[in-house]
Amino acid sequence: KIAELKAKRRKVEAKIAAKAKRKREQAAAAAAFVAAKEAAAKEGGTATTTDDVPKKPAKRKRTTKNFQPKSNFKFVDPDDALYTEMTERYYKIKEANEHLPSRTLEKIIAETKRDMHRDDFNVPYRNVYNEIKRRWKMRSDVGATAEGEKIKKIKEMYDELYKRYCEMKSSQKKLGTGAFAELGNSVKLEFGFPDDFAISKNRITYRYRREFPDRKSNPDHVVEIRSLSSEDKKRREHLVNEVVARYLKVKDANPKKLANGTISRIIEETKKDLDIHEFDVPESSIRGRIHRKSYYVSHENGNRDDIDDPLVETINSWLKNGISVTREQGLTLANQMLSGKNLDKDSDGNTITLDAVWWKCFLNRCHHKLNGNALG
Repeated sequence: KIAELKAKRRKVEAKIAAKAKRKREQAAAAAAFVAAKEAAAKEGGTATTTDDVPKKPAKRKRTTKNFQPKSNFKFVDPDDALYTEMTERYYKIKEANEHLPSRTLEKIIAETKRDMHRDDFNVPYRNVYNEIKRRWKMRSDVGATAEGEKIKKIKEMYDELYKRYCEMKSSQKKLGTGAFAELGNSVKLEFGFPDDFAISKNRITYRYRREFPDRKSNPDHVVEIRSLSSEDKKRREHLVNEVVARYLKVKDANPKKLANGTISRIIEETKKDLDIHEFDVPESSIRGRIHRKSYYVSHENGNRDDIDDPLVETINSWLKNGISVTREQGLTLANQMLSGKNLDKDSDGNTITLDAVWWKCFLNRCHHKLNGNALG
């Protein structure tokens, strides 16, 4: 075997040497040819060009007998239909709302996967988001499609509406009833949109609050509760509680529907009797109190924690037996315990009713003591 390997090696070396020898001979022949040409050129006065040097013959191209051109294969993304549907849904929502709510795109992705039975689609959210945004930008290029022109027109209409809205807000802090609807209809008519085209008021008001965060939307006579002192809060609570109490008396005396303006009349009479005129009492606040059955509210309710331990013990026993506890049930139980401990009266003898504010404070205080999450 060693002898065979040596013989093969000698043959290879001989081939390499022969090939090198042929190259040297070709180079020498080319040099001799060029030298002869240059000598002849000197005698005849002509220049020698490189085109006269003999060239190595070109290799023949290999041809296949039954040659066929490459097929026009085009890769089809199996997720293309899914992306297209996601983009279409995103496009429709985006067309009506310039600023989408939080996690809207995540909901679109989940709903599309469910509707198209593509639970196997597990592409990372960021990749899906980028692909949908890319397709959205391609479709929404202004002038690229008829939809792009429509979007451009809608944006111009909203810009004009926002401009006029700012002018109205600068002249009057709180717009009258129907003022925005009237303004929107006039601008919509100028831009040629049909009557059934819905205008998003939130799109204008959100933009206004974002650009002018320091401007108050309420009139000057409306006082923000958070800006009041502790004494002023007590005075306001006393006023509202008295209005609710008088309204309940009138309601008990007249079981049928009260005449229009009854709440407004009671509010004005109570303000005059108590000599408290610096606070605005909206009728909606009184109706909300009645609806929630919060007939008497005190700012001290949030600190009334004397019944926390027995209330926690009772709620835990209910939860242990699989009974969920709603806010209304919890407040009913808390008010019963408050009455049982004779803590349901304030210093003036008024009945104290624990409300939703107290319930929220109770959950914040005792969340680590409560067993389970079945709380309303």
